[in-house]
This record gives sequence, C-alpha cells and structure tokens, in this order.
Amino acid sequence: MILIGIGRGIIKKGGHLLSAFGASCVPAAVLIVCIISGKHVTENLGAQSLSGTALIWLGLALLSMLTAVIYRKLLKG
Repeated sequence: MILIGIGRGIIKKGGHLLSAFGASCVPAAVLIVCIISGKHVTENLGAQSLSGTALIWLGLALLSMLTAVIYRKLLKG
C-alpha cells in the first residue's frame, strides 16, 4: 500500500496532501474488505474454507498487480 501511495504521488505531482492521502486509503480499504469477507466466508459452515482463503489472497494479488502497473508506468516515462 505504501508503494502504491508513493507511485501515485510521483505521477500526480503538485496534488494536495489530502487528496494523496485519500487516494492511498482506497487500496487499504479494498484489502480490508477482502480480508474481512474472506474471514466471514471461511467461518461460514456451509462454505469451503478454500474459497475464503482465496478471497483473502485475492485482495493482496490485486494490490500487487496495481503496484506493478503504476511502477511500469513510472519506468516508461
């Protein structure tokens, strides 16, 4: 999440501090929602625990892909 915030800060030069902070909180919120949803799916007796675990890791995978996209954009130009 820190890498995403740093990359977005470099891309959006001259932005306000509050908007940069808000943009950095969005990935954190996505990750928290995935973790909590995965935990609830795992604790559900009717569901398989593998689907909940996959949902937890999906949030981290999405943020990793977003980080790769941001830094690829920074390295190109």
